[in-house]
Amino acid sequence: MKLIHICKDEKFIDDAIYMFASIKNVDSFFFIYTQNKDGKLNFIKNKSVTIFTSIKKLLYAVNASKNTFVMLHSLFLPYDKVLKINQPIIWNSWGFDIYSDIEDPLKKIFSLPLYKPQTRSLLKKIQHKDYKLRFLLFVWKMTFLCKKRQIEYKRITQKTAYFSTVLPIEFDLITTVFPSAKYCPFHYLAPPTKEHFVQKNDYAHNNRILLGNSNDPTNNHLDVLEKLNALKTTLEIIIPFSYPDKDSYYSRYLKSHPSAFSYLKITFIHDFLDRDKYFQLIDSCSIAIFGHLRQQAVGNINYCLGTGKKVFFYEDSILYRHYQAKGYKIFTIENELSTDNITSSLDSTTKEHNQDILSKEWNYNNELKSLQLFFNDLNKTQDDNQL
Repeated sequence: MKLIHICKDEKFIDDAIYMFASIKNVDSFFFIYTQNKDGKLNFIKNKSVTIFTSIKKLLYAVNASKNTFVMLHSLFLPYDKVLKINQPIIWNSWGFDIYSDIEDPLKKIFSLPLYKPQTRSLLKKIQHKDYKLRFLLFVWKMTFLCKKRQIEYKRITQKTAYFSTVLPIEFDLITTVFPSAKYCPFHYLAPPTKEHFVQKNDYAHNNRILLGNSNDPTNNHLDVLEKLNALKTTLEIIIPFSYPDKDSYYSRYLKSHPSAFSYLKITFIHDFLDRDKYFQLIDSCSIAIFGHLRQQAVGNINYCLGTGKKVFFYEDSILYRHYQAKGYKIFTIENELSTDNITSSLDSTTKEHNQDILSKEWNYNNELKSLQLFFNDLNKTQDDNQL
């Protein structure tokens, strides 16, 4: 069978290309859409991809291919364009495309509170500012455009037969809304190496903390920083800040706000780092705090657990529910973010416990076998339908 992957230029697509090259009886073609008019890619290094700078041409190439499945690597294209895809769709969710905040006008599959009080307050200020500056456009978007996008989003979910989610719990929740949905067991995993998940906390600074994974407000940076500052302990905070929007009002505000946290030395990492340098940065921290309430930053979280760091979540987050249910030793921001907890490392037994669970849950070879079985069944179903 043919499988066309529609992706944007992201750093982990190379891992997907490598994995799908090992799947037998499936010819994978990676179509990359970029808004760079020169077609230059910043993150994907594999040369086997086909680059499109026009969505129209991309869709023509997709629909011209017969007996083909399409895997959407997130719902990043305009919804009306996705609806023009004539092939069966496997929706590989990245999180943002299935979650919406309870106050968002566009309701996605899961609508839940995504922001803690300080972050929500700031976002309301931003919305109010935008409302005053662009009143007419705002009203138009909230009426005609939003209704149109809501209808399009619903149609996409209804036409999608197969979903791939980062966490199993997410697919379980999807089936409560779409009982006929089928699961595709695909995850972005790098091929295993000898250095994979080696504990490196010997190099970590006890008072250095990794906070979040991006400059998106779903990290709830302000709320976590306020709680850390209230401990009245000198701490160094490392915040990855290179994407998705370095020049948003939220990003500018957060960068201008550190003076309010007198006990915290905050460093924003603005530049994109390659994998090795990024992991070196994480390895310099002994604590990692992820303030997301939806699924997000799982690659970062797994690396932190695998290298022996203490990892903190909000207790009401889907991330906490997943890792707690799997048996990891993790910590809550609400009840366990104390001076003693963030200035002491995990004991070796607990580190090994987390690493053992992780190596079984996110095993590359096991994932590859599951994915092969999925496509074997899909191939058989397709052959049966053609008889």
